[in-house]
Amino acid sequence: MFAFAKSPLISRTTINASKLSTNSGKNIVKNVLRNPTKEELQWRTPWHKKSNEFYSKFKLFAPEKSDNAKILQFLQSDFDFRPSAIRNWFRKKRQEMEEDLQKLNVQRLEVLGSELAAAHFIVHRGGSVKFYDDDTIYKRDENGDYDLPSQYNPHYVVEEINCKNVPINYDGLENFGGLRKIKKFSVNGCEPIDDWCLDRISGQFHESLEELDVRNCPNISSRGLEALYRISNLKILYVDKVDSKTFEMVCLLLEELFPKLEIKYT
Repeated sequence: MFAFAKSPLISRTTINASKLSTNSGKNIVKNVLRNPTKEELQWRTPWHKKSNEFYSKFKLFAPEKSDNAKILQFLQSDFDFRPSAIRNWFRKKRQEMEEDLQKLNVQRLEVLGSELAAAHFIVHRGGSVKFYDDDTIYKRDENGDYDLPSQYNPHYVVEEINCKNVPINYDGLENFGGLRKIKKFSVNGCEPIDDWCLDRISGQFHESLEELDVRNCPNISSRGLEALYRISNLKILYVDKVDSKTFEMVCLLLEELFPKLEIKYT
């Protein structure tokens, strides 16, 4: 007589080996020793899967995974209801929303093309744009409206972009990546612009840019200016004067690298 231990499939079984064939015995041993399934190890039936219950009618609305852990973590976290903390929370949420809105809109790019998509992006946020062979400066009016084509037109090629006081961030600069003939670009007063942004600007506009304005950008340092060496056609650079030997050295190196470059300090 063989006694098998309790398992998920057989609570307790006593088998007479003399009455079993070899194949039967192997199958039973195999079933007893195999790993139990997830359903067999489940010790509690989820509430939305219980039968003969009224709420089982609503099981289609039950989540696949429980959020109990997230809810518990939220309830155990410290709440700061000070006015300053609430203002910081709202400011952070607005910043996250703006960063998400500034990401490249592929659908807009496909409909308008690189030039007009970039123009719509910056004019909608309060900046301005100028096209080749057109003296008009396109910007919003008092009501926030502006007159730009709503579909692709190859005759509109961006020559100048002014982002003055517009909070353009690193992701937002990607909207200008398709501009190949832009000559003037200003980020004067754009607080989010930092050294990483200058590196992206120098990479995107290295072939055509002739004038760059980076004044009133407190997050820019001499390291960001070093990246401008890639803009081979740069002729005018507007920058805030910084009392630093490193800053002065970088400016001297840029002027030496580009003899036609004029750096205008404020």
